Amino acid sequence: MNAGSVGNYARPVTNLRRDHAFYLLTGPMASGKSTVARLLAQRFERGVHVEGFTVALEDVIAGPMLPECRALIHSRPLHVVVLLPSPDAVAAREAAREQTGYTRWSVEQLHHGFAAGTPRIGLWLDTSRQTPEQTVDEIVATTAPRDAV
Repeated sequence: MNAGSVGNYARPVTNLRRDHAFYLLTGPMASGKSTVARLLAQRFERGVHVEGFTVALEDVIAGPMLPECRALIHSRPLHVVVLLPSPDAVAAREAAREQTGYTRWSVEQLHHGFAAGTPRIGLWLDTSRQTPEQTVDEIVATTAPRDAV
């Protein structure tokens, strides 16, 4: 398969739902990884194939898993950002959401797990009093190359 053949094999989205699935495709160069990844992403309602872009990946990665995950990502620069608002701020945000995220742990338990058990890697932000836009502004300002305009 080559990149020119994508149009011949593309299918419309079939609205498959496997929430938050992550497919890691690997193989030697020219084995079809990019082509298959693009086609695979098209099969899902919220699928995306990312290649050659700045990526913002989010998940709950705490404790010793954080350095393990960081070691697996070879793209550079790699910016690790830990958002750790106060438990009160998290509880207020959770109460305002339509979905419930805290079923296995309490807000306090997960906050403590991050604060006490996660190595201090990267940029740690207390976003308790920030809007999401202010948080993004701080991340960009803090991680921007020093010689950037």
